Amino acid sequence: TAGVAWPLPWHRISHNGEWTASTELFVSYWNARLAGSRKAFTQIGLVPVARYRFDHGRSDWFAEGGIGVSYMDRLYQSDRKQFSTRFNFYDTIGIGRSFGDHRQHEVSLRLAHVSNAGLKEPNPGENFVQLRYATQF
Repeated sequence: TAGVAWPLPWHRISHNGEWTASTELFVSYWNARLAGSRKAFTQIGLVPVARYRFDHGRSDWFAEGGIGVSYMDRLYQSDRKQFSTRFNFYDTIGIGRSFGDHRQHEVSLRLAHVSNAGLKEPNPGENFVQLRYATQF
């Protein structure tokens, strides 16, 4: 997966932390085994993400989550699963840490779920664990 993110002009302070938001646009390459061979899929997605930074916003640690949309270039099929729609929702939740003189780098561990939210059957969904690196330009 490769993508870009840009901050949104939303910011809130809570009693113990700081809330911010961003939007992420990404392209992912999926590869699945189907009938003894490999099949490739391309996914594009757009996800607004809310982030909570601990210790009144001073901590390098953060938690984040978002719900967005994605579109596949064809119906996802593997030996184990078959989607019924190319349009799907993309949910993510994770925890991470910023580093660098200006917090310009970050590493996070995310869980992502892709499914059509039951709009059409079958809807088996697919789950991913992602190790993510991001940097500001």
